[in-house]
Amino acid sequence: DQKFANSLYDTYRITQDQRACALQQMEEDMRRAVTVATKDFNRAQATESATRRKLEKRQEQEDNLIEIENQLHSDFLTENPNQALSAFGPNRVIVHRWKGITPEQANEATRKLKQQMQEKKRLEEEEHQRNSEWERRRANDARAALLLERQQQRINRQLRK
Repeated sequence: DQKFANSLYDTYRITQDQRACALQQMEEDMRRAVTVATKDFNRAQATESATRRKLEKRQEQEDNLIEIENQLHSDFLTENPNQALSAFGPNRVIVHRWKGITPEQANEATRKLKQQMQEKKRLEEEEHQRNSEWERRRANDARAALLLERQQQRINRQLRK
């Protein structure tokens, strides 16, 4: 009976050991599977991140090229004078966009300046003529007053005699 009990106990112990080994093996297999899954996940995530960075970089380069293209063909760099016109009136410009006057505008300004100079000269001439006319009238009036005064003096002398 003791032998049988020992044999049963040994069988039980062997079964328990085998079960422990199987559990340990399953645990190791599970750890390996988790490690492999984690590596695969991390690899996939790194690949996705690298792909996303490449796409973002490519998109940024395309955006930069489009921006450069737009700048090269923009009104500012082509010096389109219409881009500096202000919404507040035709004679006003947006200063930070203004590239200077065009030759046509320079000619127009010169023409207006000459016209203003001629107008000023004409007005000065008219003023001079008015002043000359007033001076002539004043001299005539003074001469007439002097003549009248002399005539009055003659009449007064004759009346005293």
